[in-house]
Amino acid sequence: DANFSDADLSGANFRHAILKAGSYANTNFTDADLGGVDGLDLADLSGATWSKTLCPDYSNSDSNGGTCIGHLSR
Repeated sequence: DANFSDADLSGANFRHAILKAGSYANTNFTDADLGGVDGLDLADLSGATWSKTLCPDYSNSDSNGGTCIGHLSR
């Protein structure tokens, strides 16, 4: 399980990261700060949990329909 709840990941690079195990998507970005993160748009994030997450483009996941998908690139 990848749990990034309450994490400050600003400046991290997730390029080519696989953030799920098999068919189970357990990545949790609740309350995480992903501001400026690079490469997240190339990671496999299907089924990830987004709640009150600061997206890489500094928008809020809740205002993006509850996800950062589609708003990942800087």
